[in-house]
Amino acid sequence: MRSTTKKVLLVAVIAAFAAFAAFPAFADSYTTSSSFFAAISGLTPTTANFDSDPVGNIAEGQTVDGITFTYTVDGGAENLAVQNLFDTTSGTNYLGSNDPGTGALFPGDTFTMTFSTPINALGFFIIGGPYSPGDFTLSSSTATATSSNVLEETLGDGGQVIFLGIASNTDFSSATVTLSPSAGELWNVDDITSAAGPIGTPVPEPDSFALLAIGLGACLYLGARKSPAASRPEFRA
Repeated sequence: MRSTTKKVLLVAVIAAFAAFAAFPAFADSYTTSSSFFAAISGLTPTTANFDSDPVGNIAEGQTVDGITFTYTVDGGAENLAVQNLFDTTSGTNYLGSNDPGTGALFPGDTFTMTFSTPINALGFFIIGGPYSPGDFTLSSSTATATSSNVLEETLGDGGQVIFLGIASNTDFSSATVTLSPSAGELWNVDDITSAAGPIGTPVPEPDSFALLAIGLGACLYLGARKSPAASRPEFRA
């Protein structure tokens, strides 16, 4: 009976420590650049700002600034493009379309960014407006974010800037951004920032703490049940 009890308690100890060690995956979304950059402050980010790229079309599957783009623009009738028609968040170039009138992306347009090595964080500025909460969605295999209408800034030509980002301790290699077909704004993207490495500090679930307490209690019980070591008998003449 004692042997069976010890085995059960040993299993409880192992299960408790395994559950405590298996922290849940961490993922978060960001609608301000300050919170995003604070989350990746310990990492080395890479930013694609398109300023070293020639203005013109981006072909389906083309890699620009280290990012491979696939997309559906204006129902497939147009291309993504590097543009410089309007103000942007840095430099002169930004990601738009080859639409001859606006150089902008439209409601319902979507594009996917694929990275040659896995990343843990991705964020960028969207220029356009006016915005409604939830207009934009950014999704990867590990995290999803929807946009807010909180402005980062208003540019000299009236363009309104918002931010959208995701981060996860589980890495991913691609992410897709979409503007809802029912939204009313034209949009461009600039300063696409990515980073690889651990993000945030996962917090154990309450059940994990409970299991750990059970395991520690079992350890104490097993220790208390051990028989005291026999002392060496004294030799008396």
